[in-house]
Amino acid sequence: MTGMGFDLTSCALGAGSPCLYATEFQVPNVAIFDNTGTFLSHCNPGGTAYTAHVESVAVDRVSGIPSIYFGQATPGTPTVIQMDPGCTTILHTYSPATEGRGTDWIDLAKDTSDAGLTDIVYSSEGVHLLVFDTATLSQESNVVIPLAQTGSALTPDVSGTAISSLPGSSAYALRVLSDGSVAVADTETVVHVDSAGNLLGSCDGGSAGSGGLFGFNLLPDQNTFATGSFNNGQVDYMTMAHCDANQATPDFHFNAFQPGQSGFLLGVGIFGEVSQGCGQNCNSVPEFGLPALMVGAVGLLAVTLLFKRKSILPIQT
Repeated sequence: MTGMGFDLTSCALGAGSPCLYATEFQVPNVAIFDNTGTFLSHCNPGGTAYTAHVESVAVDRVSGIPSIYFGQATPGTPTVIQMDPGCTTILHTYSPATEGRGTDWIDLAKDTSDAGLTDIVYSSEGVHLLVFDTATLSQESNVVIPLAQTGSALTPDVSGTAISSLPGSSAYALRVLSDGSVAVADTETVVHVDSAGNLLGSCDGGSAGSGGLFGFNLLPDQNTFATGSFNNGQVDYMTMAHCDANQATPDFHFNAFQPGQSGFLLGVGIFGEVSQGCGQNCNSVPEFGLPALMVGAVGLLAVTLLFKRKSILPIQT
């Protein structure tokens, strides 16, 4: 599993309960679980909805049109698929521009100029944050990152010699915050930019997981994030304030794998996670039977970690 997303208001296959949608990268397929962690079914109309390597999921909470978007890592036509929450119908397919791969990691942002329809904000294992308008079916301008770089140090550009790309080697999972800013796992660091693309912070570069920062998600309060590394299976926690202060090491970290287990940590899901810049402000968050931090892994074993009341319960799946 890589990308994970919660349908917090209801579960189309189990009325009144939240669902977890988890992408299965190598199959490709999407698994649906109910609020007890029980597997319900696959989200794959006709069994052929995905072309290859479905990686990320975003549940639409902003447009008023109940739907789920899936991003695929392998370039092709299309790379983003929109379905109804019950996974019975493909509502639309999109073919945004790509960089290093496909539309690996996606989030949604409300576009007030298009009657509340959504923009797809995404990364493509490249050096930009890209935007696709679902109303006009057109590519919008990339989020430009004006940074001045001296050696390995990044600071807001005041010299006039800006670079227009992210500093890391590949941009992966990202989230849009309520103020319009975007935070992204950028391989070597986590980067936070405002809605105009100005650098707010670059952090976690001194973590043992640096060089493999891949998964990323925001806690419901938007003040803290979790990022996971495919290099060593480490999950890092840090406040956004510390990231904006360019803190090099996490506030807290743990290893996703228990002794004797191995694999690659590729996804971080948080119940009540902030998505499309709103998190809990979009709807109420019911109690999830087994909340709240989940990580997806690919390897000899898949591991799910559940975080509740400051305790960590490892469950082998």
